[in-house]
Amino acid sequence: MEKFLKLVAENIYAKAKENISEYAVIFPNIRAGVFFQKYLSEVIEKPVWMPAIFTIQEFVQKVAGIRIGENINLIFDLFSTYKKTFPNAENLDDFYYWGEMLINDFNDVDKYLANPEDLFRNLAGFKNLDDYNSFLTEDQVAAIQSFWKTFKVGERSKQQENFVTIWDKLFSIYNNFRAKLDKNDYAYEGMVYRKMAENAINNNLEINFKKVALVGFNALNNCEVELFNFLKRSKQALFYWDYDFYYLNNEKHQAALFIKRQLQNYKNEISEDNYYNFQKPKNLEILSIPSHIGEVKVAGKLLEKAEFKINKPLETAIVLGDEQLLIPLLYSIPEAIHNVNITMGYPLQNSIVFNLIESVENLQKNIKITSGKVHFYYKDALSVLSNPLLAVPGNEIEKLKSHFIEENLVFVKADILDKYDFTKFVFKPLSNSNNYLDYLLEIILTLYKTYTNENDLKQSKLNREILFQVYKHLNKLKLVLNEQDYILPEGILQKLLKKLLVKLKIPFIGEPLSGLQVMGLLESRNLDFENLIILSVNEGILPSTPLSSSFIPYNLRKAFSLPLNNHFDSIIAYHFYRLIQRAKNVYFLYNTKTDGINSGEMSRFLHQLLFEAEHKIEQKQVTTNIELPVIQKITIQKDENVLAKLLDKISNPSKYISPTAIISYLECKLKFYFKYITDLKEPDEIVEEIDQRIFGNIFHDVLYEIYKPFINRVVNNTDIEKIINNEVFIKQALLISFNKIVFRKSLERSLSEKDISGKNQLMFNVLKTYIVNVLKFDKRKTPFTVQGLEKKMTSEITVSISNTKYKINIGGTIDRIDLKDGALHIIDYKTGSNDKNKVKDIEHLFNEKQITNYKNIFQILIYSLLYDKNEISNQEIFPTLYHIQKMAKTEYSQFIGIGKSKKIAYSNINAEFENKLNTLFTELLDKNIPFSQTDDSDKCQYCPYKSICHKE
Repeated sequence: MEKFLKLVAENIYAKAKENISEYAVIFPNIRAGVFFQKYLSEVIEKPVWMPAIFTIQEFVQKVAGIRIGENINLIFDLFSTYKKTFPNAENLDDFYYWGEMLINDFNDVDKYLANPEDLFRNLAGFKNLDDYNSFLTEDQVAAIQSFWKTFKVGERSKQQENFVTIWDKLFSIYNNFRAKLDKNDYAYEGMVYRKMAENAINNNLEINFKKVALVGFNALNNCEVELFNFLKRSKQALFYWDYDFYYLNNEKHQAALFIKRQLQNYKNEISEDNYYNFQKPKNLEILSIPSHIGEVKVAGKLLEKAEFKINKPLETAIVLGDEQLLIPLLYSIPEAIHNVNITMGYPLQNSIVFNLIESVENLQKNIKITSGKVHFYYKDALSVLSNPLLAVPGNEIEKLKSHFIEENLVFVKADILDKYDFTKFVFKPLSNSNNYLDYLLEIILTLYKTYTNENDLKQSKLNREILFQVYKHLNKLKLVLNEQDYILPEGILQKLLKKLLVKLKIPFIGEPLSGLQVMGLLESRNLDFENLIILSVNEGILPSTPLSSSFIPYNLRKAFSLPLNNHFDSIIAYHFYRLIQRAKNVYFLYNTKTDGINSGEMSRFLHQLLFEAEHKIEQKQVTTNIELPVIQKITIQKDENVLAKLLDKISNPSKYISPTAIISYLECKLKFYFKYITDLKEPDEIVEEIDQRIFGNIFHDVLYEIYKPFINRVVNNTDIEKIINNEVFIKQALLISFNKIVFRKSLERSLSEKDISGKNQLMFNVLKTYIVNVLKFDKRKTPFTVQGLEKKMTSEITVSISNTKYKINIGGTIDRIDLKDGALHIIDYKTGSNDKNKVKDIEHLFNEKQITNYKNIFQILIYSLLYDKNEISNQEIFPTLYHIQKMAKTEYSQFIGIGKSKKIAYSNINAEFENKLNTLFTELLDKNIPFSQTDDSDKCQYCPYKSICHKE
């Protein structure tokens, strides 16, 4: 295979010999120039000065005598111009997107030498299209008419009115913007190109080279055409085109659209004999793979094949259709391949550096100042601390996290976070949002100086390069902002910065002329390789669907010969076919998984190859043998070890089984095993907003404080009336409870309602209402005596299994015990909304399918049992439920009903209930009955162990 650039080098040297230093060689991109120098060095016969080598952009700037400005400078200048036209325009961060779009449009207008005044003509000027007949074809005039017909006077939509408002001023903005840039002595790219082209048209270009070689171009904009024509007229031009007759001779082939036109206008210096490469023998394979990661893994395996052995440099390349596969690809390359040259930019937004910047932005955005002290939102703090760049030891993060949970710190004091050397430069407040850049620069610079990853030197090197590039761009932005007279409003800098960084790509620095080449399709221009692996050859990726973000609608683009989407497709088609035309081994990989924008379909280019190419193309399907395992029901046998643990939990005198645990066993035996036998608890979390559990705890705590003074005293109507009327007392009790339960403070520090915000404030008011409702209910119940509050009780039940007796300890805490009319009310507060106080029979309480609906009744009966076993009393015991959401209703009854009875005394059902309980405990201790899963999937929905049981 004779490489295109080597043919060019041989041809130019044959023409120039020792005068080659008087030549300039122009390429579409930098990489081609590097390879060209290598090939030229192989053909030169004696030491000579090398020719001048430029990219087309560099050469245009040189001959135009003006440089292209930095994009951020251009945006600021355009915004300044735009604000003078529209004084009430949006802020800079909102304008940024539109500004980029406008500059892109101005680039197109200038590069294709469109008449800006005619294009951006005032809407009123389109009433008469006669003026266009002099330079537009009938089709172009028809395109303009079809567009402007949608803008009927008096019938425009709001969007059309907004469009027209801006459109009518675009020519003015265009002129004023260019004038401003002229004063600043720089320009946007299209402006530089137009200046060069105008000089070329007027034969006023100064080219200080004997010959100019134009190498490997395809689609030319009108300015480039004028440059080529000028060089042709001045007899300074040497044209080198790369193509293959396979697609050139096909009139309908997209890849030939532009190159055919160039060959007609500009004579190729290389003989046609060199352009019959596509039909030479090739090994072509199409591999369909069901994932992106699968693609890079397969690419790594392919590199182990004999033809990919890196024994000759520059013969093998991996071309990425999707740039996001770069990092996983690097980890899939075999260790035997030491030299890898990456010829593409890595998107910053895919890096941990970008993640850190986002975390830091949120950290500062959510900062809170309380009593002059700086507090950071705990999630933002943990996000920053967990970023690998800070290298905070994992045990330190866990200590902090545990401290946050223990204290329930939603907002964390800065002095808790900045005590480490590696965090003090991050956890500090900004006096002004415009200091944000200096703050970020300090963080990035500190990390660049200190960051190393001893476990992964490859990743360490990559991250240091990213940190360096980010620092450079941030510093550049700072310099630009210092030069501007525009003061950014509060908070705008962060938004603007994010828009800049999202689009930033990190260039890789490596040895371009050694080892395996990794690149994107555009970076492959003019380069040839024997062995190719092309990834993500999917429809929608190769070719991608270009975004048509432009102020210039399709019809007007067509009318004024500006580039269209189909032009883009033709350009990509050319690069694709040009890349493979000289290759010997080509593997096309595509992802069959439908995910997001990925359709899971192979590219139209591959379909075209399959139908049109004469080569035998092998198609292979790479499958992942993923068989969903048959999920077996989990059962835990009660061996000696399990039984020992169980007995320790329920028979040890210092321990007991609670009503909640018994209910858990009834609902799901396996859940009981996980929670109460293995002690597999749910992790504690920080409570930002009051959930149902916290709500219930606060309610219980407040009522305990209210009734504590009345223990063993008769509560009468007047007592409760005083409490109801003492709003300050109720609020204070709530505040103390909030402080203890929500903020987890043991000391009753000063707390006001101002400290409770958001949804918690709503819950505060709801709790106050419910507490008053309970007090009003109790007022109707007076007089009664409070005999106990939060009373802990335990009792023993003896069961016999195989002539062995076991003592089981049952225990729990009774919310309240009242003596009323000679009877005892065992009271349990219930804060749920679906609480029931009536059940058909006792059997329902021990039924796995029914217990969930009646767990409150089961629980109060256990409490009644405990009191009955512990207290010698002749008074009747009535199990009582306080459903706080229902107690405001006058007809509400606190008693439980069983069967037809609406008010059941415990003595009426104690024998049956205790007998059923005895049977249940006998089953619990039976070693032949394992702990098994419930069949009721509804119970698994909110179970913390559902992932273990494969019920998610």
